[in-house]
Amino acid sequence: MDTTSQTEIKLVPLPKRPIPRLFRVFALHSAAVLIVGILGWLFADLLWRTGWSTSRTILVCLFILLVWYAALGCVSAIAGFLSMVFQDQQTITRTKPYNNVSLRNTPTALLFPIYNEDASKVFARIKTVYQSLHRLGHLEHFDFFVLSDTDDPDIWLLEERIWFDTIKELNALGKIFYRRRFTNEGKKSGNIRDFLSLWGKRYKYFIVFDADSLMQGETLVSLVKLMEIHPEVGLIQTVPSIVNATTLFGRIQQFANRLYAPIFIAGLNFWAQGFGNYWGHNAIIRTEPFMKYCDLPKLPGRKPFGGHILSHDFVEAALLT
Repeated sequence: MDTTSQTEIKLVPLPKRPIPRLFRVFALHSAAVLIVGILGWLFADLLWRTGWSTSRTILVCLFILLVWYAALGCVSAIAGFLSMVFQDQQTITRTKPYNNVSLRNTPTALLFPIYNEDASKVFARIKTVYQSLHRLGHLEHFDFFVLSDTDDPDIWLLEERIWFDTIKELNALGKIFYRRRFTNEGKKSGNIRDFLSLWGKRYKYFIVFDADSLMQGETLVSLVKLMEIHPEVGLIQTVPSIVNATTLFGRIQQFANRLYAPIFIAGLNFWAQGFGNYWGHNAIIRTEPFMKYCDLPKLPGRKPFGGHILSHDFVEAALLT
């Protein structure tokens, strides 16, 4: 499946009013518990009428567990729909006007961690982002870094050749950088950590891309402005959308993503507010606190409980709070 990811700004509410946030979380889960309770009681009553057994006890427990997730999603979607209809004012894009914020003294690194990817497609997306920022007149505030963990000699030589051709075509020497590690210690999180240890102090913010990510210049500029006007925010996560899918499964996923993802994301924002998650890409991060608090250790013991943390983005989001 050949897909490209483009993004819109995720409305992440801020944790400025803890009582309303606690009320939202309580109301959401209470409604889900009520739904599960009613459906669980009806299902148990139906089984009871034809006789009870150990197997039916297990069946009821499994039913309650599965319905819980469905009920939570249902209530979250309803909350998202109401939030969109009544325009929740506690979202980060509505609490303060940010369009006129200056980008002066906001050096931002755009990071593209790659591992044995199709180099031509990666640099084509980088070229698109570069040109988008250039048209907006904000290119001077952004630097591009291709952070390669590629271990296939043929692919990394191709990466270097296409990188050279790209900077020559765009006259981007000193704006688009390429670095390949000899060992991919820590995989993606280790790749980003290695970059930050060498160049992190030069940049106030950094934005993480996936190899198939594509973000508009307007989105990147808005993210920086939002971080500037909200100095208490450590990370803003955008909402990726699938485009240009070619397989049947990919097209179905793309359709579903476009159809009901906005409602579910609005619901997630409604109750998560400023404690939303980090998905590992398409997000802007404040460099200093990330370097200070998110240097993940290598866990002792054997895998899967030891070694490098695989779901590093979840842990990093928690540490930033």
